[in-house]
Amino acid sequence: AELLQQKPEITSCKIVETLKLSDTSQVFAAKVNGKKVVVKRFVTPDAAQTILNMQKELDHLGTTMNQGANQVNRCLYAFPQEGVVVLSMAQGPRLSDAISAANPAKRSTLLQHSGAWLAAYTQSRRRQTTFGAGYWVNTLRKINLPPVTDPQDIDLLQKLLTDLHRRASETKGCSVFQAATHGDFVGINAHYADGVICGVDIRGECWLAIAKEAARFLVWIRIHEAGKPREQICGIARTDWQAFLASGVLDAQEQKTTLPFFIGTNLYSRFVAEYRRADIRTNTRQAIQDFLTTPELPPRG
Repeated sequence: AELLQQKPEITSCKIVETLKLSDTSQVFAAKVNGKKVVVKRFVTPDAAQTILNMQKELDHLGTTMNQGANQVNRCLYAFPQEGVVVLSMAQGPRLSDAISAANPAKRSTLLQHSGAWLAAYTQSRRRQTTFGAGYWVNTLRKINLPPVTDPQDIDLLQKLLTDLHRRASETKGCSVFQAATHGDFVGINAHYADGVICGVDIRGECWLAIAKEAARFLVWIRIHEAGKPREQICGIARTDWQAFLASGVLDAQEQKTTLPFFIGTNLYSRFVAEYRRADIRTNTRQAIQDFLTTPELPPRG
């Protein structure tokens, strides 16, 4: 607060609540110049560049996602040398909480809206290329498994890796759309209120396969909700899958090729990364088992 109040742009600043503290960043709810905001302070050697990247991306998105049903939070003030940025505060609960609390019809609406948000983000900056699936399988092979201690879980990961190797052979060279995107579009990195999804925690311009980002969103929901969906596609609840893709965020061919592949790779990496969390471990284990056994609709081709 003292640092910000020294800036000529800031007439008043009050830290209201600590939202997050980590080794790399500090996040606070605050009131700056009379407005509710989020203040982020980065404490890494590249903090200044992180702030500049964030400011550039949010300024760009401010011209394309500043109104309507698909929005992002705004960069209000940036102080790169101090590693501090002041952002507008997104309204409403986290998107993940809104989805979990919704009845089936509303849930489908929110899933389709989530796909539409991703489509809006990626619409203006995308390119079509050929898919190098082998790269992602090799990346998974390099992940250290010490967190995974149960021999049955190690065996399950090996089965998943074998399945992904097969999928890599089938999808190698297929068409894939890459785009500048959020980079971590999951339910906790967006808020929902009054028909508007507002994306948050955007770090900078990040190019990924759109299918990878879509898979991340769908997998995150699956592994953070207890219970096994009655009907599934690639381990994802069929209703969630169909609603999200009804947005048109992915073309029909990638729904059969790259999306199932990236769902598998995301399940693998999430299982290892979150293994020490008993609830996520249990949910992800079941999701992997379902991914390996549930039918894929429509069939690959």
